[in-house]
Amino acid sequence: MSTTATKTSLSAPIKQLLELLAGRPEIKNLRASVSERENLVVEGVIRPARGPIWSCLRGFEAKPEPGPSLWVTPTSDGAEVLVEDLRALGLDGNLVYFPFREERTQTEEARPVDPMQLAALEKLQQAGHDEPLLVVAPIRSLLQKTMSRAALEQSRWVVKKGEPTDRDTMLEMLISEGYHRETMVERRGEFSARGDIIDIYPITGDPVRVELFGDEVESIRHINLDTQRSIREIEEFSVSPISHEDEGSYLVDFLPRGSLVCMEEPAQLRLQTLEWSHEGWHGEWGDFLALLTPF
Repeated sequence: MSTTATKTSLSAPIKQLLELLAGRPEIKNLRASVSERENLVVEGVIRPARGPIWSCLRGFEAKPEPGPSLWVTPTSDGAEVLVEDLRALGLDGNLVYFPFREERTQTEEARPVDPMQLAALEKLQQAGHDEPLLVVAPIRSLLQKTMSRAALEQSRWVVKKGEPTDRDTMLEMLISEGYHRETMVERRGEFSARGDIIDIYPITGDPVRVELFGDEVESIRHINLDTQRSIREIEEFSVSPISHEDEGSYLVDFLPRGSLVCMEEPAQLRLQTLEWSHEGWHGEWGDFLALLTPF
């Protein structure tokens, strides 16, 4: 597991803005209360201020506080706006967005993997507990079951330059993971094979071209989908399955105990859980609060 801290590089104007905000008495008092693990209710925060205030609470104007924090929004639209605000601040490298999976069925059978959800879980899985990550999620996504840590680790298949790999075995593994063979890759979950050249478009990450020499991976390069030409060389990439069975885990299971949780508009959050339940899904307000017990 990676324990390398995420590097945060803010532009000078953004850094100055956050420094001014962090110096205000209200923010200083909030940070002191957060450090004392107090439960707080903050009123009067307008939407555009969410990102800057959260950033200051986590110390991004100077040295970020260690560990991830979670911001729960009532709606997906609200989560997406917050994500864009954080990106505008230059915090994309620290950002983890876990969206609601709209296409989910209510059966217990294997279901398609949402690429953005999977990317979020992989980032949390590979991060150290001290990574200063900002996790954004609408409340409905927190109530959705997802892959467990163990299932995610077991399902990831890492291909490395220079390692022994049999071509036929690689193709069989791609098919077993639910990937579709095409003449050329254009969409996630596709692969193509021409002799010892195998193109793969993983569920997460960029499309890659694997060139074999005998039974060894000679090179791995990213592909430009428009030209179908290989470009920058990389050392390794990972392949995750297209579908999975629920393991009974949730997003919060990927967060360290004691992580800071910000609940936006609790009354609206509660209303969303009520609507979720009325639509026939499992997950009520009490279930949501139970998920947050370790924090």
